[in-house]
Amino acid sequence: MKTAFKLSQLCCRHLQLIVVAALCLGLQPCLTKASPVTTHPRLWITSADLPRLRSWATSANPMYASATSKTLQEAISTYNTQFFPGGTANPTWPDEGLTGSGNAIVTESYAEFFAFNSLIDPDSSKRATYATYAYNLIMYAFNQIYSKMNTNDQNWGNSMMAIYDRARWQGEAFPLTVDWIYNKFTTADKVKIQKVFLYWDNAINTNYRSPIDHGLNGVGDVLRSHVMRPTTIIRGPLEILCFILFVLMLRTIRLLMRQKILFRSGEIR
Repeated sequence: MKTAFKLSQLCCRHLQLIVVAALCLGLQPCLTKASPVTTHPRLWITSADLPRLRSWATSANPMYASATSKTLQEAISTYNTQFFPGGTANPTWPDEGLTGSGNAIVTESYAEFFAFNSLIDPDSSKRATYATYAYNLIMYAFNQIYSKMNTNDQNWGNSMMAIYDRARWQGEAFPLTVDWIYNKFTTADKVKIQKVFLYWDNAINTNYRSPIDHGLNGVGDVLRSHVMRPTTIIRGPLEILCFILFVLMLRTIRLLMRQKILFRSGEIR
């Protein structure tokens, strides 16, 4: 009798979970999807954050005065002496691209820092200046990549820019800079930027070596694609709920069958 009671309890619990999952599935169509955000900035920082950030960007804030402001002055000096001396792009650019990944002077990092300051500085004229600095730097990089991608170039045009050390250390700088100074870009700029991002996206999907690094050397493309993109199996809450419901139903059927077998065998009366 104890066995029968326990089995009945388990069946009831599983049935309760099935009802909850079914209710969630029933409510699924009622859930509205969030609309895509169309404004900028929207990555890490939004327009709602700017008043607060600008209120902090003053000499009265010791963190800003002793860290951010000093670093900003150093970045301005580097921009004017290393990147654009006299307002013109340095023919001996201090950043070599992929082979310069370990350098202290990395183009997109400076662009990102200027783009950030173009959002938070309380002075509108300084914000415009920093946005121009960020634009000049990031577009130099994008132009170099765009003109050399799909070639034998081993620096700016090398697709490994999106995969190895450069991407790991400074990879966020490209999309963040684009978002933070989005209004600075022309239509032609955006076409180039999109093509560069797609070039890198293809490199990540076809050349990325994570499965090999994790001991899956020699696996087929199908397995590799599922390892790299597990969301192709379960892609959202609806699929997850269906999967849970399916598992619970199987477990409940199994318990009911076990209880029936025990009754038939005479072990439970």
